[in-house]
Amino acid sequence: PATPIMVTGLSVVPDAGDHVRTDALLSLVAWLTEARGVPPTVVCWQTGERVDEFARLAPVLDAGAINDALPARVLAAARLTPVARLWKSRRLRRLLAPIASVDHLVLGGVDTAPLLEWLPARSGRDVALWVGDDEVDRVDRALAAGTAFLASGDRAAAALLARGAAPS
Repeated sequence: PATPIMVTGLSVVPDAGDHVRTDALLSLVAWLTEARGVPPTVVCWQTGERVDEFARLAPVLDAGAINDALPARVLAAARLTPVARLWKSRRLRRLLAPIASVDHLVLGGVDTAPLLEWLPARSGRDVALWVGDDEVDRVDRALAAGTAFLASGDRAAAALLARGAAPS
């Protein structure tokens, strides 16, 4: 059987900057599905109109729906932030349970790195992290989360190399 892979994409928010990354992640999911014969699981960190595009290619876990759920909104409106965070955390752990044992993750941006907090720590897990030029100010966060990096611009590549990421 194929090794489980999870692809997570932040870029489901439809704006010009995110379309390129989302299109690339969609292509990666299609290629992985074709090359391996088994689609990866896709976690969409934010809801958006492009979630359905991923769902046509692979199983999707819609983590963004947790933030949009009525209990989360009511708790936030009542300024019960700690309770809202606890509720969301429990829901996210439950949602992500089917992928807790994955060996390989592809994170679609630095802002998706917090997803790792809801997965059990796992020795040897490969975490490939996409870092764009618009994320250079968060390279340290990327280095803390990832084991491999896709720099989608010269500034991102230079920042990663300057902080010790190994070129490949």
